[in-house]
Amino acid sequence: MMDLVRKQVYISTDMDKTMKRICSTKKLSESEIMRRALETYLKEHGIKNEGDPILKTVGIGASEGHGTGSVDHDEIYDHVH
Repeated sequence: MMDLVRKQVYISTDMDKTMKRICSTKKLSESEIMRRALETYLKEHGIKNEGDPILKTVGIGASEGHGTGSVDHDEIYDHVH
C-alpha cells in the first residue's frame, strides 16, 4: 500500500454535492475520488508523479534498443557491466 498524507481542502457546496453523488454511484470514498482527480490533472498537464521508485525501473534499457529485456536480461546485464 502507498504511504498516504492527510490533507484538508475547502470545496464549494456544489462540488460537495457532486462528489457525494459520484461516491454513491461509483461506491468510492471521497478521498479516492480526489486522488483520482489529482492523478488525472497531473497526467493532463504532463506533471510526473514521483510514485513508487521501483516502478521507475520499468523500461530501463528500452531506449538502448533492448526491447527483449524480459528474455535477454542476462545478456543485457553483461553488456552494461
